[in-house]
Amino acid sequence: MNQIDLTDIESLVKNDLIERLYRVDYLYCSSKITSREQIEWLKSLQIKLVVDLKQSHETDFSDREEFERAGIDYIHFPISSLAELSFSDLRELAEALISDSEPKLIYCMSSNRVGALLTLIFTYVLGHPKQRALEVGKKLGLDKEGLISQVNSLLDQPGSLCS
Repeated sequence: MNQIDLTDIESLVKNDLIERLYRVDYLYCSSKITSREQIEWLKSLQIKLVVDLKQSHETDFSDREEFERAGIDYIHFPISSLAELSFSDLRELAEALISDSEPKLIYCMSSNRVGALLTLIFTYVLGHPKQRALEVGKKLGLDKEGLISQVNSLLDQPGSLCS
């Protein structure tokens, strides 16, 4: 499995199409995608795969259909609660995101779940130090206090991940 360089972080908030967009190494992280125009712009970044963490009911946009129409592979990995995640969930998602160094996108409504999930993957799957992974997770969108507390609990008590 490839490693992700956590020192290679760039904020792409200057993009007017997507509210929150960040890049860490070859992995792009963003808030919601709701238009073909956004997808075409993402395609110009050579993104080959997207992972959608939203629940199906969170938007009316047909994410899968629109990404596949643009020739971009789509994985729906809905997260409603971090408490429902297991280590094997983290590993499965990490394998999809890090199998090669092709540009990929992971997104949700606000990018909070993105930052939370990547913090856990960076720590438990890729072996980055907990504090560094949390710092990067916050830079990638994790800013809701309740979610930060949940992530901290999981970092302090890794056994609390579902088996």
